[in-house]
Amino acid sequence: MRKLLRAFGIFLLGLAIVVAVKDLYLWYQTNDFTLTDLGSFWYSFHPNSLQLLEPAVTRYLNPFLWDSIFITVLLYPATSVFGLPGLLMVLLTRNKARLGKRDSSNV
Repeated sequence: MRKLLRAFGIFLLGLAIVVAVKDLYLWYQTNDFTLTDLGSFWYSFHPNSLQLLEPAVTRYLNPFLWDSIFITVLLYPATSVFGLPGLLMVLLTRNKARLGKRDSSNV
């Protein structure tokens, strides 16, 4: 399970890096720095699923969730939405004790 979470964390970090490079490239091209939000990123890959999410959430869960939580998360920068959970997964699943290294108290 640890290896699966670590691999998913590395995937999320890689995705965050790709989005950041895209943002930096657009900044270089247009001289206007804007961060890609999660909603725009999602819409560029699969617009139908994003458009079907709102009726599903409002009908089956609660309309309050769409207006207050989902819209807010979709407006966050994609680099932070992918990068922070990815970094947490990688840091939490690292090996605590490294083989071949001595503890400073055993010297």
